Order: sequence, then structure tokens, then C-alpha cells
Amino acid sequence: MALTGHALCALLLAGGAAAAAPGPTGAPGSFSHITVEDGLPHSYVRAILEDGDGFMWFATARGLVRYDGARLVVYRHDPDDPGSLPFGEPTCLFEDRERRLWVGTASSRWAGLGVLDRGTGRFTRYLADGQPGSLSAPYVQAIYQDREGRLWVGHAQGVDLFDPAAKTFTAFPIGPEGSEPRVMAMVEDSRGTFWVATERRGLFQLDRATRTFREFSVR
Repeated sequence: MALTGHALCALLLAGGAAAAAPGPTGAPGSFSHITVEDGLPHSYVRAILEDGDGFMWFATARGLVRYDGARLVVYRHDPDDPGSLPFGEPTCLFEDRERRLWVGTASSRWAGLGVLDRGTGRFTRYLADGQPGSLSAPYVQAIYQDREGRLWVGHAQGVDLFDPAAKTFTAFPIGPEGSEPRVMAMVEDSRGTFWVATERRGLFQLDRATRTFREFSVR
């Protein structure tokens, strides 16, 4: 289960795993606090995920963190290591049905996607590098898997669909070219309608068959 947004930083502090944090603890129903003094790489936490093994993952402005209830393990970008976290600030986290952990990054044209091999601690990077089949834009803010198991990536120009066999992406740009909104979230509702939330342009419905968007703008 993945959570994003400023308000969700509070969830890092409450209940469950956070109660066993390395920071001070309190009575049931109170808050405990994990800080940079405890090993958190930055106080700005943009996303939280609990994976299928019960580990907590935190996307911070200076790296990805795994927390087992007692210890923090930090994954950072290393410009000399192609198997490290992609460049940029981690913004969103997603564990797919195959239990792969996806990390989206932002704040740079070299930002993109990373998929963590938890056995080796190495990342496979997917970047908007202009190559055929590559990610069509940086600033990845949303990752979502629909009911058919297809993985969608929301970024600075629209949505991309990932092909796991070819390891390539197909672009679904929102447009108009040059003024596309950043995609912030995606969800498929109970009727199969695919919704896309954007920054400054409101909501869209994506018809995946025709690859067209219907806009719901502010009036």
C-alpha cells in the first residue's frame, strides 16, 4: 500500500512499525519520531509504502529508506554507479504484483524510474533519454498497476505504459505539446474507468483503447 503527500509524513510517526522507531517512544496513541539524527537522510518525506514482507519504505528528498522496525537502510544515487538509485528526489513508491519495488524520481531531466532488486540492492534504471521505447518524460510522480496487470507511469507530459517483455514504454501524452500538465496520481475505478489527476489542469479520464483523454477542468 503506497501513500503520498505532505500530510502523510505524519503516518511515519504513528502506530505499528513507527512505535518501534529508534527515536523516543511514548504511550499507545502517542507519536514517536524518526529524525535525521536517527539516520533518516532528510526530513522531507514524500511517500510511504509497506511491502509484502512488512518492511516500510520512505521516499525522502535525499534518498530511499527501508525500515524494519529497528534499523534504517538508505539507498542513494551514485553518479559512478549505474546500479544505484536514479538521479533526483524520490517522489513515489509502488510494489507491483510480481513484488518488484518501483521508485519514481523528480527534480531533474535525468530523473526517472528505478526498479530495485531486493536480493542485490541494485536498481534497473529507466530514463527519458530519447532512445526508442524509453520513458517519454522525466519527473515521475505516480506509478499504478491496473486490473489487467499493466503498469502505468505518470510524469511531466502525461502517462506511459510499460511493456515488461520488451522493457519499453508507450507514450500517452495529454497535450497540448509544450504545455502538458504533470501527472500526480492515477486510479482505475470499479467500473474500469481510468482517472488521471494532474497539477494545474484538474482531472482527466483516459480511454486506453483510443488513447484519448477527456478533461474535467476547474470552472
